[in-house]
Amino acid sequence: MARFPTISAEERTPTTDFIEQGIRQTSAKVPSQVEWKDASGTILGPYAALPYFTLAFAITRQEGFTLRERKLAILAVQAEYDAPYVLYAHSEIALAAGLSREPIQQAVDGMVPDGVDEQEAMAYSLALKLAKL
Repeated sequence: MARFPTISAEERTPTTDFIEQGIRQTSAKVPSQVEWKDASGTILGPYAALPYFTLAFAITRQEGFTLRERKLAILAVQAEYDAPYVLYAHSEIALAAGLSREPIQQAVDGMVPDGVDEQEAMAYSLALKLAKL
């Protein structure tokens, strides 16, 4: 699922422990079906490439945007970049935030999704424009 190498339990470092702590905090707020660790304890997803995880948290925790606006912005970026785990995880969160599969797919296909409000459409469109720079 991930395009980055996974981090096995044997390869853990203080940095990966810090990352895992952040993932645990974030995972407590997302649907339980989003898997970030496999049965052996190996961390999945792009986390192996994120030693600057605090920056990612700062971005995703912006209070000026609703959860749906944040997910739509992430899906807009996904329209330009191939990151399978990001698509998987954020699609599941978008579903939990009230978007259905069709608007999620429209967003990933580079189209403003049907059924979003004006603010959500603006957040999506701006993120898509920035991702294309």
